[in-house]
Amino acid sequence: MSEEGADHSGLILGIDVGSVSISIVSVDREGRLKGHAYKLHKGNIRETLDQLLLRYMNHQVLGVATPSGKSHFKKLVEVYDQQVAIMEAVDFLKLNARSILHVGAERFYLMELDPQGKYLQTSHSSSCAAGTGSFLDQQAIRLNLNNTGHLSDMALRNSSPVPDIAARCSVFAKTDLIHAQQKGYGLEAICDSLCKGLADNIADTLFNKSVPESP
Repeated sequence: MSEEGADHSGLILGIDVGSVSISIVSVDREGRLKGHAYKLHKGNIRETLDQLLLRYMNHQVLGVATPSGKSHFKKLVEVYDQQVAIMEAVDFLKLNARSILHVGAERFYLMELDPQGKYLQTSHSSSCAAGTGSFLDQQAIRLNLNNTGHLSDMALRNSSPVPDIAARCSVFAKTDLIHAQQKGYGLEAICDSLCKGLADNIADTLFNKSVPESP
Protein backbone atom coordinates (compact mmCIF):
# COMPACT_ATOMS: atom_id res chain seq x y z
CA MET A 1 0.00 0.00 0.00
CA SER A 2 1.48 3.35 -0.96
CA GLU A 3 0.69 6.97 -0.19
CA GLU A 4 -1.13 8.66 -3.07
CA GLY A 5 -1.53 12.43 -3.43
CA ALA A 6 -1.50 14.97 -0.65
CA ASP A 7 -3.21 14.39 2.68
CA HIS A 8 -3.71 17.68 4.52
CA SER A 9 -5.59 16.02 7.38
CA GLY A 10 -2.26 14.78 8.69
CA LEU A 11 -0.48 11.49 9.21
CA ILE A 12 1.39 9.89 12.07
CA LEU A 13 4.37 7.75 11.04
CA GLY A 14 5.76 4.73 12.78
CA ILE A 15 9.33 3.96 11.68
CA ASP A 16 11.22 0.79 12.56
CA VAL A 17 14.85 0.42 11.49
CA GLY A 18 15.72 -3.25 11.77
CA SER A 19 18.98 -5.09 11.25
CA VAL A 20 18.21 -5.75 7.58
CA SER A 21 15.23 -3.56 6.64
CA ILE A 22 13.24 -0.41 7.32
CA SER A 23 9.48 -0.45 7.83
CA ILE A 24 7.20 2.59 7.86
CA VAL A 25 3.49 2.63 8.62
CA SER A 26 1.19 5.65 8.50
CA VAL A 27 -2.09 6.21 10.31
CA ASP A 28 -4.51 9.13 10.49
CA ARG A 29 -5.59 11.01 13.61
CA GLU A 30 -8.08 8.26 14.46
CA GLY A 31 -5.47 5.52 14.14
CA ARG A 32 -6.76 4.17 10.83
CA LEU A 33 -4.13 2.58 8.62
CA LYS A 34 -3.35 4.75 5.59
CA GLY A 35 -0.29 3.08 4.10
CA HIS A 36 2.95 1.24 4.69
CA ALA A 37 6.41 0.86 3.14
CA TYR A 38 9.18 -1.71 3.49
CA LYS A 39 12.66 -1.93 2.02
CA LEU A 40 15.90 -3.83 2.67
CA HIS A 41 18.62 -1.32 3.56
CA LYS A 42 21.70 -3.54 3.00
CA GLY A 43 23.60 -1.44 5.53
CA ASN A 44 22.73 1.87 3.82
CA ILE A 45 20.29 2.94 6.49
CA ARG A 46 20.27 6.71 5.99
CA GLU A 47 20.02 6.50 2.21
CA THR A 48 17.22 3.92 2.33
CA LEU A 49 15.29 5.89 4.94
CA ASP A 50 15.55 9.08 2.88
CA GLN A 51 14.18 7.22 -0.15
CA LEU A 52 11.22 5.88 1.79
CA LEU A 53 10.41 9.24 3.35
CA LEU A 54 10.17 10.91 -0.07
CA ARG A 55 6.66 9.50 -0.49
CA TYR A 56 5.50 11.62 2.44
CA MET A 57 6.77 14.93 1.04
CA ASN A 58 3.22 16.04 0.14
CA HIS A 59 1.71 15.02 3.46
CA GLN A 60 1.35 16.86 6.71
CA VAL A 61 3.22 14.71 9.22
CA LEU A 62 1.79 15.25 12.69
CA GLY A 63 4.26 13.07 14.52
CA VAL A 64 6.73 10.21 14.32
CA ALA A 65 7.18 7.27 16.68
CA THR A 66 9.78 4.52 16.75
CA PRO A 67 10.58 1.49 18.92
CA SER A 68 12.89 2.17 21.85
CA GLY A 69 16.64 1.85 21.43
CA LYS A 70 16.81 3.17 17.86
CA SER A 71 19.76 5.58 18.01
CA HIS A 72 18.84 7.12 14.64
CA PHE A 73 15.72 8.75 16.10
CA LYS A 74 15.62 8.71 19.88
CA LYS A 75 16.72 12.34 20.26
CA LEU A 76 14.21 13.61 17.70
CA VAL A 77 10.95 11.67 18.05
CA GLU A 78 8.79 9.83 20.54
CA VAL A 79 10.13 6.38 21.41
CA TYR A 80 8.03 3.52 22.68
CA ASP A 81 8.70 0.04 23.96
CA GLN A 82 7.93 -2.35 21.13
CA GLN A 83 6.02 -4.87 23.23
CA VAL A 84 3.90 -2.16 24.85
CA ALA A 85 3.11 -0.80 21.38
CA ILE A 86 2.06 -4.27 20.20
CA MET A 87 -0.28 -4.71 23.17
CA GLU A 88 -1.81 -1.29 22.52
CA ALA A 89 -2.34 -2.22 18.87
CA VAL A 90 -4.02 -5.51 19.80
CA ASP A 91 -6.35 -3.61 22.14
CA PHE A 92 -7.07 -0.85 19.60
CA LEU A 93 -7.89 -3.37 16.86
CA LYS A 94 -9.94 -5.49 19.29
CA LEU A 95 -8.16 -8.67 18.23
CA ASN A 96 -8.64 -10.39 21.61
CA ALA A 97 -5.27 -12.08 21.07
CA ARG A 98 -3.78 -14.24 23.81
CA SER A 99 -0.48 -15.07 22.08
CA ILE A 100 1.64 -12.94 19.74
CA LEU A 101 4.56 -14.44 17.82
CA HIS A 102 7.17 -12.04 16.44
CA VAL A 103 9.89 -13.32 14.09
CA GLY A 104 12.49 -10.77 13.08
CA ALA A 105 15.82 -10.85 11.31
CA GLU A 106 17.81 -11.28 14.53
CA ARG A 107 15.45 -12.79 17.08
CA PHE A 108 11.99 -14.14 17.72
CA TYR A 109 9.76 -14.07 20.76
CA LEU A 110 6.35 -15.11 22.02
CA MET A 111 4.32 -12.60 24.02
CA GLU A 112 1.46 -14.01 26.11
CA LEU A 113 -1.54 -12.00 27.33
CA ASP A 114 -4.34 -12.80 29.75
CA PRO A 115 -8.05 -12.85 28.70
CA GLN A 116 -8.24 -9.10 29.44
CA GLY A 117 -5.27 -8.36 27.20
CA LYS A 118 -2.87 -7.70 30.06
CA TYR A 119 0.76 -8.74 29.79
CA LEU A 120 1.73 -12.11 31.27
CA GLN A 121 5.19 -13.05 30.01
CA THR A 122 7.55 -13.16 27.04
CA SER A 123 9.69 -16.07 25.87
CA HIS A 124 12.74 -15.19 23.77
CA SER A 125 15.07 -16.95 21.37
CA SER A 126 18.78 -17.24 22.05
CA SER A 127 21.33 -14.82 20.61
CA CYS A 128 22.00 -17.21 17.71
CA ALA A 129 20.56 -16.27 14.31
CA ALA A 130 19.14 -19.75 13.74
CA GLY A 131 15.39 -19.67 13.40
CA THR A 132 15.32 -16.01 12.38
CA GLY A 133 14.98 -14.08 9.16
CA SER A 134 18.75 -13.66 8.95
CA PHE A 135 19.18 -17.43 8.86
CA LEU A 136 16.94 -17.65 5.78
CA ASP A 137 18.70 -14.64 4.24
CA GLN A 138 22.03 -16.48 4.54
CA GLN A 139 20.64 -19.62 2.96
CA ALA A 140 19.01 -17.67 0.12
CA ILE A 141 22.41 -16.21 -0.75
CA ARG A 142 24.02 -19.66 -0.68
CA LEU A 143 21.34 -20.95 -3.04
CA ASN A 144 21.76 -17.97 -5.40
CA LEU A 145 18.20 -16.81 -4.81
CA ASN A 146 17.12 -13.18 -4.92
CA ASN A 147 15.93 -12.95 -1.31
CA THR A 148 14.00 -14.69 1.44
CA GLY A 149 10.74 -14.08 -0.40
CA HIS A 150 12.09 -15.99 -3.39
CA LEU A 151 13.15 -18.85 -1.10
CA SER A 152 9.67 -18.94 0.46
CA ASP A 153 7.98 -19.05 -2.94
CA MET A 154 10.16 -21.99 -3.93
CA ALA A 155 9.27 -23.80 -0.70
CA LEU A 156 5.54 -23.34 -1.28
CA ARG A 157 5.80 -24.96 -4.70
CA ASN A 158 7.47 -28.11 -3.39
CA SER A 159 5.59 -31.41 -3.49
CA SER A 160 8.56 -33.77 -3.05
CA PRO A 161 10.19 -35.31 0.05
CA VAL A 162 12.55 -32.92 1.81
CA PRO A 163 16.14 -33.50 2.98
CA ASP A 164 17.29 -33.14 6.58
CA ILE A 165 18.95 -29.75 7.01
CA ALA A 166 20.19 -28.42 10.36
CA ALA A 167 18.19 -25.25 10.81
CA ARG A 168 19.64 -24.64 14.29
CA CYS A 169 23.10 -23.75 13.04
CA SER A 170 24.09 -21.82 9.93
CA VAL A 171 27.45 -23.61 9.73
CA PHE A 172 25.90 -27.08 9.82
CA ALA A 173 23.17 -25.95 7.42
CA LYS A 174 25.81 -25.10 4.82
CA THR A 175 27.20 -28.64 4.96
CA ASP A 176 23.71 -30.16 4.81
CA LEU A 177 22.83 -28.00 1.80
CA ILE A 178 25.83 -29.34 -0.10
CA HIS A 179 24.97 -32.94 0.81
CA ALA A 180 21.32 -32.44 -0.23
CA GLN A 181 22.37 -31.10 -3.62
CA GLN A 182 24.79 -34.01 -4.07
CA LYS A 183 21.98 -36.45 -3.31
CA GLY A 184 19.86 -34.94 -6.05
CA TYR A 185 17.29 -33.01 -4.03
CA GLY A 186 15.70 -30.19 -6.02
CA LEU A 187 15.87 -26.53 -5.08
CA GLU A 188 12.21 -26.43 -4.08
CA ALA A 189 12.64 -29.38 -1.69
CA ILE A 190 15.73 -27.78 -0.13
CA CYS A 191 13.90 -24.48 0.38
CA ASP A 192 10.95 -26.35 1.87
CA SER A 193 13.26 -28.11 4.32
CA LEU A 194 14.85 -24.83 5.39
CA CYS A 195 11.46 -23.23 6.09
CA LYS A 196 10.24 -26.30 7.95
CA GLY A 197 13.43 -26.37 9.99
CA LEU A 198 13.02 -22.73 10.92
CA ALA A 199 9.40 -23.30 12.01
CA ASP A 200 10.40 -26.39 14.01
CA ASN A 201 13.17 -24.45 15.75
CA ILE A 202 10.76 -21.70 16.77
CA ALA A 203 8.25 -24.26 18.06
CA ASP A 204 10.91 -26.21 19.97
CA THR A 205 12.28 -23.03 21.55
CA LEU A 206 9.05 -21.29 22.49
CA PHE A 207 6.49 -24.08 22.83
CA ASN A 208 8.52 -26.81 24.52
CA LYS A 209 6.79 -26.46 27.89
CA SER A 210 3.24 -25.52 26.94
CA VAL A 211 0.99 -24.77 24.00
CA PRO A 212 0.22 -21.03 23.71
CA GLU A 213 -3.34 -19.86 24.19
CA SER A 214 -5.32 -18.91 21.10
CA PRO A 215 -6.11 -16.74 19.30
